[in-house]
Amino acid sequence: MRIQTLAMVGATILLSGCSTYSANRYSISSENVLMLENLSSSKIKIGQFTASEPNQTSLYCRTSIPVMVPDGQSFEQYIQNAFQNELSMAHRYSDKAPITLTGHINSIDFTTGFKGQWMIDFTLSSSNGKSINLSENYNFTSSYDARIVCQQTAQALMPAVQNLIGKATKHPKFKTLLK
Repeated sequence: MRIQTLAMVGATILLSGCSTYSANRYSISSENVLMLENLSSSKIKIGQFTASEPNQTSLYCRTSIPVMVPDGQSFEQYIQNAFQNELSMAHRYSDKAPITLTGHINSIDFTTGFKGQWMIDFTLSSSNGKSINLSENYNFTSSYDARIVCQQTAQALMPAVQNLIGKATKHPKFKTLLK
């Protein structure tokens, strides 16, 4: 009986430790595309994005369950690709553009307590020497159940990044990055 109990406890620990949740692949925001189409007719290039904690591909939810960026990307690659996809859809992206935008993730994290929230502190810089600082605090539904809240956390990354890009395009100084 004791061996069976130990075996069951061991199996439970092994199976529960295998949970991981991946964020959704980035999907274009029609609102962001419209903003980019209406801002300027100039083409923009996207350069390398960086992070204070480079090449980070996951964060831990409830201290033990990884919430991962899809396709093995790092957070900076995910946000870089998101910016490039939005610009491409708005017909504003070109590898030969005179202006290059780069980004730096100063910090990225989430909370899953009473309310869930992604917190992204980000700097968007232009090859013209101008930059803007952006902060996105994206709220999502939390839960006491770790499996549910970690899944909700993973699902909330994409809309958090969509909001971050939206804040960039609506920022009063965004146009100065494009000149």
